[in-house]
Amino acid sequence: MDPLTALVVLVVLAITPAVLFLLFWEFLVYLRDDALIEELRYEHGFEIDPTELTGFSALRAGPSDRETPTVVRCPSCGEKALDEHDVCVVCGDSLE
Repeated sequence: MDPLTALVVLVVLAITPAVLFLLFWEFLVYLRDDALIEELRYEHGFEIDPTELTGFSALRAGPSDRETPTVVRCPSCGEKALDEHDVCVVCGDSLE
């Protein structure tokens, strides 16, 4: 293989993943449901502009007045569970 052909193959192999990633990113932006984001923003008290909901910032977004759930232990098996649950998810006994 001559050096020019090897260089062309190397450039194509180097650029292809970046181009595919950018196409995938544009496809994900196309799938984004702005109406759903607006509904979450207004009905559940999100204070972030929907255009800023990208990547991990969307996972951190949420109402700031939400109470932190209390963690309790099951009296039967000792497994941790949220206080809002009525039964243990491991053994099925009552948490009260």
